[in-house]
Amino acid sequence: MDAITQMLQEYLPKGNNSMKSYYDIKKLMRSLGLSYHKIDVCQDNCMIFWKDTASEENCQFCKKDRFRPTQKPEQKRVAYRQMFYLLMADRLKRLYQSDNTAKDMR
Repeated sequence: MDAITQMLQEYLPKGNNSMKSYYDIKKLMRSLGLSYHKIDVCQDNCMIFWKDTASEENCQFCKKDRFRPTQKPEQKRVAYRQMFYLLMADRLKRLYQSDNTAKDMR
């Protein structure tokens, strides 16, 4: 992620205000109150492990494993793939709080 932010720095014009690292972006998002959820996804994007299927270990369609194998049982389990779900309600509230953007939203 830091490589992507560095690439953006190179492509944007001089004097831009973009963040210089992924850590800075996360810090800004937290300070704005714009939260997100990480949701595990099947390796082949067949399904997401959310709500009713949040506790399942394998994909219902292709039967592939959800988590990478671990060497020690006490290690934290890491999913093969994840997606970020951005909550729309928080973003819409922010857009309607400003008089300038509220006009455009209506």
